[in-house]
Amino acid sequence: MVVEIIEEKKIWDNFVDECSYAALPHKWDYLRITEKYSGYKLHTYGVYKGDELLGIYPLFYKRTKGLKTIYSPPPDRGIPYLGFLVSKEYDKLKQSKKESFLSSFLGEIETEVRKYSPDYMLVFTIPNFLDMRFFKWNDYFVRPIYTYVVDLNRTAEEIWGNFHKDLRRDIKQADSSGLEFRMSDDMSILHERQERRYREIAANFSMDADYLEELFKAYPDNIKVYYAYNDSGEVVSSSNSQEYKGRFLGWMGMAKTAGNANEFLMWKLIELAKSKGYKKFEIAGADVRKQCQFKSKFNPSLEMWYRIHKMSMLGKAVGWAYVNIYKPHFIKYFAR
Repeated sequence: MVVEIIEEKKIWDNFVDECSYAALPHKWDYLRITEKYSGYKLHTYGVYKGDELLGIYPLFYKRTKGLKTIYSPPPDRGIPYLGFLVSKEYDKLKQSKKESFLSSFLGEIETEVRKYSPDYMLVFTIPNFLDMRFFKWNDYFVRPIYTYVVDLNRTAEEIWGNFHKDLRRDIKQADSSGLEFRMSDDMSILHERQERRYREIAANFSMDADYLEELFKAYPDNIKVYYAYNDSGEVVSSSNSQEYKGRFLGWMGMAKTAGNANEFLMWKLIELAKSKGYKKFEIAGADVRKQCQFKSKFNPSLEMWYRIHKMSMLGKAVGWAYVNIYKPHFIKYFAR
């Protein structure tokens, strides 16, 4: 196996489109737009065997005041997971071949990573790719993370019937109050509501409106904006989505609101995803305990992905100092 930097969009995107595990942020233009707004340098690694591309691994590198960091995805870009992708042929292999394949592929990337001697490396992998033993065996910390998924392979009636009875009541009440669900080409309202919510909870986080708009324009068929309006025409709930490869991700939005508007909007999104032929509806945030009471009422199943990180001695020392002395800086550069 040989590692190369892939410089052609067509080669990269063809691989992503053929990979069953890929997410929209793996796409070439999405990565380049993220690079532009993140301040990190994107490295588009590909691993080849002869002319065959076996896997890709987008990594974002930055050196800040002597501290070298590598992320996939980079922080503060609203990307829940990224990490490596392997060829669709991987799933067809016997277990022994899978392990050999993965060890060789990730070993080649590890060799490239070590050239940068990163003080801190953090990767969030894609859901349902479970074999993370390479990272455990190479002294990474590996922690499972969970997300909620509603199975859309059932009828709409079956999906509705599996909701908690209180949720069905709340949605009916919201519907009868005159709420209206519509798609929009205006992301500004959603962005303003999100920023207001971050300020209310004193979150050290902000999302560039220009970044979201550029992604929206680059992927108009995949990134959508949805609003719930009351009978006065006021937006009472908002969400945007990433719709790609059979998976409908409720991405950002759903700021705290009254009148069961969020419940109403979520159900309308599930109905829409079902009608458009998507197989799964993802409700992100199953690891946030205070959000689970609301989201679990939709009776979703759990899917798992991983947080993988490694720190050098310098990274540990700086991390300790940031947590205990300069916490805002730690949040900005380390915490996720």
